[in-house]
Amino acid sequence: MLNDAETLKPVRNHHEQYDGTGYPDRLTNSQIPLGTRILAVADAYDAMSITMKNGSPATQGVCPTCVTKMFRIGKS
Repeated sequence: MLNDAETLKPVRNHHEQYDGTGYPDRLTNSQIPLGTRILAVADAYDAMSITMKNGSPATQGVCPTCVTKMFRIGKS
């Protein structure tokens, strides 16, 4: 299963952005598969909800309103 390139596409492309500024392929809106979009949201949520090794929140320097909305989505 891990050798299946189609299965791994969401992992490879989870840094794509809806406006085409992401990487590695600079995909835009409908070119980004649903599985990739879901993985990208999960990755962003995880990154914003951890605490850094130095004890500071990972959300330092991130828009507080965006973080609050992400947590509300996660709880719903």
